[in-house]
Amino acid sequence: MSGCGCEQVDRLAAILRRYSPRLVHADEVAVLLESTGFTDRAAERGYRQSGLFALARQVLRRLGPPARRAPAVRWDWAALGGVRLLAARAMAAVAFGAVGWRWGPLAVLPALVTVPLGELLVAWYGGEVRWAVGRFDEARAVARHLAGVGRRRALLALVPPLLAATGLVTAAGYLPAGFALAHLTAQRAAIGCLLAGWYPLLLLLATCRRLAVGLGVFAVLTVSWAPIVGYLLGLVVAAAGLSTGPFRRRADLRKVLSRAVRRPVRLEEPPRDPARPAARRA
Repeated sequence: MSGCGCEQVDRLAAILRRYSPRLVHADEVAVLLESTGFTDRAAERGYRQSGLFALARQVLRRLGPPARRAPAVRWDWAALGGVRLLAARAMAAVAFGAVGWRWGPLAVLPALVTVPLGELLVAWYGGEVRWAVGRFDEARAVARHLAGVGRRRALLALVPPLLAATGLVTAAGYLPAGFALAHLTAQRAAIGCLLAGWYPLLLLLATCRRLAVGLGVFAVLTVSWAPIVGYLLGLVVAAAGLSTGPFRRRADLRKVLSRAVRRPVRLEEPPRDPARPAARRA
């Protein structure tokens, strides 16, 4: 053993380097060492340091600078692939053709504008899922993060089409009975607004393994008396599914976390103080 105890400190730092979450302050290292049985006397005799906090500073110096913080905006373009999303795009193409054939091309134009926005929304949400799985080690924490991101941000972008369609339908109800063309125009505009929000909603539902619900929402959109109710129902189902992301159940999320997240490692036993007598067995 060298006089400075560098080999022992290097070995201890190598053990703590595999610890998750990453230690970024000497006080955190000292608290962790003290919780596993390290004392000032053990730091002096086993590691040639003046005390426990001095040992913690030496360990933190060997751990290196902390990792950079993750960016605020995260993207995962790989989330745009998969069989479910391809099926959702094919379903949307058929739906756009059916709406254009029944209500005219003007009802499809607002939806075509939101097609790239829907793709960006799914890529952003997929990045949030990947970041949460790599950051947290509990399914409850991941679900809490995804619920906040999905319900407060992702679904918030799909609320304006619902409000616009509701306003158009309400305004059409106050028009005189003789304005048949105005009634038809307002109805088509409302369908176009809901269809514009339906495409990103369909992609989010496909991400959450709720593709059949997206097809049911489109079927309700074709009914003249309940398109707004169907769209609202789709938002509610999406809000329930976004809490687990692309995983069907919490159990599937726990399996992914057990493979992706490194668990805390056990520290080595502190060196025994030769001045302290060993405990007698009863």
